[in-house]
Amino acid sequence: MLEHTQNRPMTRQQLAEQLGISTKTLTRFIQKEGINISPRSLLKPKLASFIFQKFHEA
Repeated sequence: MLEHTQNRPMTRQQLAEQLGISTKTLTRFIQKEGINISPRSLLKPKLASFIFQKFHEA
């Protein structure tokens, strides 16, 4: 489960590690789902949780 997303932003690499996938796979998933994220930005806690949930639904 997602550890630190409730209280601080995280990088794509941190989210990918928690999902057990590569950052490239995470990027492809984000693009496929049509989630709009600025390049090189941190993922806000709500967005990270949303992506985590969507990934497990897919």
